[in-house]
Amino acid sequence: MTYNIKNARYNRLGSIDLDYEHPLYGWIPFTANPADIEPLGGELYALARDMGGVAPYSEPVLTDEERRALMPSLTSRQFWMGAASINLSKADIVSTVEAGMADTLDRKVLIAEITEASTFDRTNPSVADVMALVGLPDDQLDTLWTWASGL
Repeated sequence: MTYNIKNARYNRLGSIDLDYEHPLYGWIPFTANPADIEPLGGELYALARDMGGVAPYSEPVLTDEERRALMPSLTSRQFWMGAASINLSKADIVSTVEAGMADTLDRKVLIAEITEASTFDRTNPSVADVMALVGLPDDQLDTLWTWASGL
């Protein structure tokens, strides 16, 4: 059988991602693997490899926002241990927030959220707001997050 493929490129696992012209659905994305239990996967892998021109794998370039969205959540313990590693305590953070914001509901909610949370997400705007108030730049918060998560 003759297959039409295009845009073949290795992925990070060594399989080949490609576009395959399916007889019913037209062009579809497909990952071809020589160890696939379905014969089509192995056949398309061999075809792409034998045709040559399979693009090498390259790490995707992520924006800071995309990279942060992929960071795992931290437990409260992980977050506060990370904060302690850079000499920030809950008390220091609360006093900085209190000094940096007017006595409003927003301030009370922010303090409650940061001191009583059971988990912390890197993309949570409250985390970013609090760290900005304590003067911790995003790149240092990224480093703290990576250290605290064990990545």
